[in-house]
Amino acid sequence: MESIKKTPLFESPRNFTVNKLPEDVKNQLRDITDSTAKRLDNELGKEAQFEDYVKDFIEQTTFKQVDEAYNSLKLAWNLIGRDISNADAVYNKFYNSEAIHENLYEAYLENSNPIQNSLIEVDSNESQYTNPV
Repeated sequence: MESIKKTPLFESPRNFTVNKLPEDVKNQLRDITDSTAKRLDNELGKEAQFEDYVKDFIEQTTFKQVDEAYNSLKLAWNLIGRDISNADAVYNKFYNSEAIHENLYEAYLENSNPIQNSLIEVDSNESQYTNPV
């Protein structure tokens, strides 16, 4: 039985190379990515950034799948002329454990102020010690 030889293009999404894609596949990838970008633009009410694209893929698939396909996402986003200059920072935000812990800690601090979170607006004419008539 003859084994199927894998081309570098399809060995792993981490090794994804847009230059080796046939032109019709590039066009399909461009169309799909452009459609996704326009949907995100409409949902966000502003031009979607690479981080928005990555978040959307995580929501649509899994955290692990996006990690494995990260380079192909970068190339697809770039293929439609969108900015990927912050791709390393975006990756670190989602996949660098130190950054994740820092973001979680900041979120905890923002939401853990017991005085701020328990403030209750009280009508100035009422008192907790008197019965309203």
